[in-house]
Amino acid sequence: MSVLIASLSLTFLLFFAFVVNVGVLVNAKINLQNAADLAAYAGASVQARQLTNISYLNYEMRRAYKKFLFRYYVVGNMAQNGHPHIPGEATRTPRLWSPNGLPGQKAGDFVDPVKRTGEKVVDFQVPTVCVTVKNPNQAGDPPDNPCKRDAIGGINIPKNALQTAITQTAEQGMQILENIRQQGCQAMGAMNTQLAFYWLYNTDPSLKLVEDKLSRATSPQDQQKKDLLTALKGLAQGLGVVPKELLTLSRIDTIARYLNEPGRQGLTRQKVGQLISTGDAASKERTYQAFQSAFNTLGDFAFEDPESIQMDELLPAPVDTDQNGLSITLLKLHPISVGFDIYASLMGYGDCRNFTPPPPGQSVDCVQCPIAIPVNISLPVGVYKDPAVKTFYSVRLKAPAKAFFSSGILGGLFAKQDLTLTAYAAATPFGSRVGPELTADHFTRAARNANFCSGLSQLGQACVGRVPNLPLLDSSVEPTANAPGMGWDSNQALWGFWERFAPQGTRLVTNQVLTGESLLRAYQAAMAPNPWELGQYNIPVSDLPQAPSNLANLPDEFQHNFNSRGQMAFWAPIRSKDVNNGIFDKTEIQNLIQSMTGNATQAIANQASDVQKQALIAGLDAYIQALREGKGEDGEGFNVVRLVDPANTRADDSKVTTRTAISLDPPATPLLAPIQINQARQVKSSFVPSRDSELFRLGRTGYSVKFVPLNTLTQKGSSGTLRNPLPKDAELQQDLEALQH
Repeated sequence: MSVLIASLSLTFLLFFAFVVNVGVLVNAKINLQNAADLAAYAGASVQARQLTNISYLNYEMRRAYKKFLFRYYVVGNMAQNGHPHIPGEATRTPRLWSPNGLPGQKAGDFVDPVKRTGEKVVDFQVPTVCVTVKNPNQAGDPPDNPCKRDAIGGINIPKNALQTAITQTAEQGMQILENIRQQGCQAMGAMNTQLAFYWLYNTDPSLKLVEDKLSRATSPQDQQKKDLLTALKGLAQGLGVVPKELLTLSRIDTIARYLNEPGRQGLTRQKVGQLISTGDAASKERTYQAFQSAFNTLGDFAFEDPESIQMDELLPAPVDTDQNGLSITLLKLHPISVGFDIYASLMGYGDCRNFTPPPPGQSVDCVQCPIAIPVNISLPVGVYKDPAVKTFYSVRLKAPAKAFFSSGILGGLFAKQDLTLTAYAAATPFGSRVGPELTADHFTRAARNANFCSGLSQLGQACVGRVPNLPLLDSSVEPTANAPGMGWDSNQALWGFWERFAPQGTRLVTNQVLTGESLLRAYQAAMAPNPWELGQYNIPVSDLPQAPSNLANLPDEFQHNFNSRGQMAFWAPIRSKDVNNGIFDKTEIQNLIQSMTGNATQAIANQASDVQKQALIAGLDAYIQALREGKGEDGEGFNVVRLVDPANTRADDSKVTTRTAISLDPPATPLLAPIQINQARQVKSSFVPSRDSELFRLGRTGYSVKFVPLNTLTQKGSSGTLRNPLPKDAELQQDLEALQH
């Protein structure tokens, strides 16, 4: 009997041990799978945030381009008669780019349609920068505003056959006046080309360094440029569009590099700690967050040794390399680059083939000539994500599970009970966009006359043949901006943007002096979202409370990107510490500045003197240092970018401390048709992972994360176009056959 009892007891004990161990292992496996899921989700969440930040910077590049368009189309041309200045002229018709003709007139018409005598309307066909400077205390137009005239007539100096002291003195006096007039013509043209030059290439936002360099120069040319800069400083301040776009693209490249960090194998807590302590820690954030999420989920009940937990990042093989020779595995961005011409009014002598002042004693008319300043440098204006390269994150997590009764009385029977468990998980960012995929033609338009550029070439001017432009209205109305009257070429748009100079509730009047405050107000309004961009770009917003206070107007706390000052900031270094020790390569911008001596006629060959170019190169060095001190434009730094709310025109107003709603200040008179979006909820077009109708209606902006079956990542997709499928090593191949998806 005792033998039977002993046998039954041993059997019961063995069965009990087996049940307990199976339960422990099942629990350990569940915990390990949960940890793997959290690791994959955490890594993909980092990717989602990085993709969202890239999309925000991509839209910021478009906003910088729109600021440049506002300067070129509105500030540079509003002194002309052809600019719409009254509501009746704000029609969706092509702008007459004319110094002397009114909106609605045609080239060749008489300026005065009643008298039909004298000057006729001239059409430059392209925006042509022409500005005037007036005394703030002076009422009305500047005397004899040259921007409103096609030509400035010369002083007729009569030649008297009978030379007397009186007639000689009179002739000399008239010749002095004629020389002053010709110098004025030359200065006017230099002012226009200089302003266009700064709008393109300025690297010194305050222009103090450039002004100082020119003040110390001794050549008459540089002294004239210094005097011109003093007059233009208010209009020329701020980064030019070329360095602004290149710096923003560098930030995008850095985040893309983070996303393409190679997968790491055999990660333990010790290795992850060493990894994060060297180089650019931000580049390892994905790995760190994933491992820590898994590690902190696993307790010591089922897993005895924390150091035994091991994680492998399962990522695809490289599909390409970037400009620095780094592998592209999870994100391939295609830059969108453009070339174009901008035009400035330069005074020709007699006609637009001669820009050399006549010999002393001769008098000729000064004629306005649209001179092309080519930007043939492939200026980056945005990026788009290659849809054939999928962004995802997958992991393999391993940990030895401890079993009960592995020592003691039954130790011999269970000595091999510690088993290494394996779990897989995968997740991917989804629901938003980095794009859209656009061509260079989207950002430019041809001159209305197809022969315009070739005609200029015959005069010795090289030109690209395109001028900058963007569509504004809904894509169903304005799919492109290539046709006359579309985009910024419209009287409706130009009048609406011009009205933004005025404070809320007031009307801008012709000849009103523009202050720094009015320029900031107008810049921000010009950079606001447009209907065309809905569903195309990922636009950062903050969904704040709106009136009246009801369920429909409750704030969306998940969409609160901007602070009470209308600003947001995130990590986006211009250069990663892992690339050239974080030193920014300024060669590209320096070479551009060095080459800015003009590509064509002698008329524009001296638009930038050597002293001026050296000043802008020094300005770039100074600006990079200012960025490292957190003193860049809008308070941005070298590593941290700071964005201004696109839907708020008062972000630069020091009197504003709080905001209760997102809306653009309405103009004094509503526009004839919408060219701007003034509600944050209108631009939120990302996927909403909710079945709640109210939450769904509120919308989202930015990427979300979802789990995906691991085996789908090893395939090339339903269309067979996926370029970066997950390769299967021997272990993964064996495990995939046993995995249930």
